[in-house]
Amino acid sequence: MKIGELKPGMDSVDLTAKVTSVSEPREVMIRRTGSTTKLATAEISDDTGTITLVLWGDQVNLISGGEEIEIVNGYTRSFRGQTQVNVGRRGKLTVK
Repeated sequence: MKIGELKPGMDSVDLTAKVTSVSEPREVMIRRTGSTTKLATAEISDDTGTITLVLWGDQVNLISGGEEIEIVNGYTRSFRGQTQVNVGRRGKLTVK
């Protein structure tokens, strides 16, 4: 799948992209559990476009700018009017 094909609400998203930038991680509270975790965002791109990848917990330390990554079984959501990719519990994020 290509980034240009992504729309909010998609499941089973498999794609390969290049990381163009990664934000500084920050601590956020998870409302359901009251616990905290790390959150960061990364801009990823391919030849069809750019999208934000949301990184949670241990995913925050997996990638850095300039790397090529592969996402298997991710999903998309809309956040503040923008489509974002998430890996989730059932997905997999690997550096190629």
